[in-house]
Amino acid sequence: MKTSKKIFSLILFALIGLVSVSCSEDDESTYLYAGEGDYIYGFQEPSTRFSYFEDLGTITRDIPVIFLGGNDGSTPANGVVITYEINEALSTAVEGNEFDFLDTSGSFTIPAGGLFTNFQLAVNTGNFSPTEATTLVIDLMQTSTAGTTVSDLNRTVTVSFIGCQSELDSSSYGVVVTRDDNSVYNHGTETLFSPSVNTFVTTTTGLWPAGDYTATQGFTFVDVCGVLTVEPQGLFEGAYSNQVYTENPGSVDASGNFTITYAVTFDGEPTYYTAVYTKL
Repeated sequence: MKTSKKIFSLILFALIGLVSVSCSEDDESTYLYAGEGDYIYGFQEPSTRFSYFEDLGTITRDIPVIFLGGNDGSTPANGVVITYEINEALSTAVEGNEFDFLDTSGSFTIPAGGLFTNFQLAVNTGNFSPTEATTLVIDLMQTSTAGTTVSDLNRTVTVSFIGCQSELDSSSYGVVVTRDDNSVYNHGTETLFSPSVNTFVTTTTGLWPAGDYTATQGFTFVDVCGVLTVEPQGLFEGAYSNQVYTENPGSVDASGNFTITYAVTFDGEPTYYTAVYTKL
């Protein structure tokens, strides 16, 4: 009975999600053009990963910083200088080892009328740890021009340097999932799909059998040195607005089996599923 109620809730929530919009004070200041207020800037994404498993020398990588809106929606007539700092308390990567700044001035400029610029790092691919990921956390501090500011929501980016290649592969796995009310479903044999390095897509999510709703009912997760995370995503690879995510990372054992617990939201509230993948 609980399963049928959840399925109905899933469908209803998904339909409502197509027309609903969430809003916060920061959203309003960032995206609504009221003809007044500050022009707002920030990182395009909160995190990015650079994965290299051999020494390819030093490679320049871009991290986009974008104009988020504000004022009347137009861009400032003058260039905007934005200062930044390394968040030392949260960073484990070391300048001069995994990375270097191309510009060491501590600032960069979005040109007049520009919608974005690329914050650039020199990535030293031969200096990545082969056993654990390291991270660089960068905070945007302030802008130089009156009438401009940095978005609180988009102020920080976390850059992961990954030198350990996932030991998971496209082998077949026996998959058993347990919901937080102890309901269990044995999905039988499944195969992982890997669209890119250290990234995998499952066949199913939760207790729903493959093919019950859409052709793609899996979720995407990332393996960073044996630590498995599901970054927030729509249910069934975005087919529904219910969110799927991990609060605590999953893990891989010495035999290549892995376990991952993830949440699926219903009416905004999480239900937790623990999936055990046993390599066959």
